[in-house]
Amino acid sequence: MEELEYDLPELNITTGSAITVDDMMEVQDEGLYGLMIIGFLFFSQFGVLAWKKYHPKSFQSVTLVGLWIVPPVVGLFMKNYIYFSTWILFLIANFLIYRKSQEKPLKPETPRTLYRWFAIIHKLTYTVGAIGYGVFLVGMFIEGQTKILEIGLILAFYGLYFGILNKDTVDELSARMALNVGYIKKQGIPTKNLTGNVCSICGGRVDNEEGSCKLDCGHIYHDHCIRGWIIIGKKATCPYCKEKVETSSLTENPWNKADIMYSNFLDFFRYLLVWQPLIIIVIEIFTRMTGTKQEMPDSSNTVNTNI
Repeated sequence: MEELEYDLPELNITTGSAITVDDMMEVQDEGLYGLMIIGFLFFSQFGVLAWKKYHPKSFQSVTLVGLWIVPPVVGLFMKNYIYFSTWILFLIANFLIYRKSQEKPLKPETPRTLYRWFAIIHKLTYTVGAIGYGVFLVGMFIEGQTKILEIGLILAFYGLYFGILNKDTVDELSARMALNVGYIKKQGIPTKNLTGNVCSICGGRVDNEEGSCKLDCGHIYHDHCIRGWIIIGKKATCPYCKEKVETSSLTENPWNKADIMYSNFLDFFRYLLVWQPLIIIVIEIFTRMTGTKQEMPDSSNTVNTNI
């Protein structure tokens, strides 16, 4: 036995050690799972992008539902009750706005109320997000102040999440509200003909005293209606004839330009807030369902290398 140990020193086999079949299989499984996760992440990105490109309506609807459900569920699971309580209050307020926007007949002042509410939330989320970003930058230059970084990230998340949720919700509600008026249809002929100085978004008469906006296509709208439709709801077409709208005339004020830039910025983070967590959750569930359980070594599957 002593001679065998001298002839094979490179094996580095110590007395009492054992190599199990389970250990070798576990190493192979980990490599296989790693490749599967990378492949799933790669193809899921293309799947989401293809869905958005070829079926934008269904993608937007499912994304809106995901925005309302996925982050709150994750927050509740992580016991973030402050965030969940804020979400509940936001949900109640939006439900009341939704009920008001679905009234028949629609009151002429309803679109103004709806867009004013969402404009306030839009600016509030913009401010909170900017403050959070500023706090985060300050925290990066202060050594050892992780609490400041945490506060900055939380504020930035609140601004981004509720900003995206607000934007997508008003986009959906403005379309539904315009359909209820009767001057606008997704397909086919509208149930009402647009005549005179009538705003097709709210159905009310357009007076110069209230403020009006005439598009290049010739249709006229209340100033607050068309600004909410294009800037907040981000619909770059005429509500009635679907002709593309030149937004330069609507961005003369600096706050309008900032709103459009912020809306484009929110679009970039929509994927990170909805689809990325879902993909990670699916991968986690798949790993837990297919992962091998750790078991105690069995004598029948053990190759004893005691020398």
